[in-house]
Amino acid sequence: MSLLKGIFPILALALSGYVAARSACLKLPETLALSRLTFKLITPCLLFVNMVHADIPTNFGVKFLLAFYLPVLCVYLIAVLIARYWLAADATLQSVFATATTYSNTTVVSAFLWCYRCSATTLCCL
Repeated sequence: MSLLKGIFPILALALSGYVAARSACLKLPETLALSRLTFKLITPCLLFVNMVHADIPTNFGVKFLLAFYLPVLCVYLIAVLIARYWLAADATLQSVFATATTYSNTTVVSAFLWCYRCSATTLCCL
């Protein structure tokens, strides 16, 4: 139930925006204003409220955070070095390349965390 409680408002917000844009009941300036309001105010408030009410386990410590962020940091640094020396990219392109690399790798890194927490039968689904 808590998953539905956390995701439903976001999906409802996105669906209502999509329906409003497709049905043409709002003009383009109104749609852009609502989009800006949603992304800059409503969504951050929704995320903040959900984080305040989230049940964070007591064993959520430094080891858990390091298990996620240390590999991401290593991948980021490796990507910066590849972009700098192998691709001969400038600083802006290096940061974009490294950020894109770490974002695509968060799924892989978190899969290992899920494998650690879940049973072997869960791995069959992956």
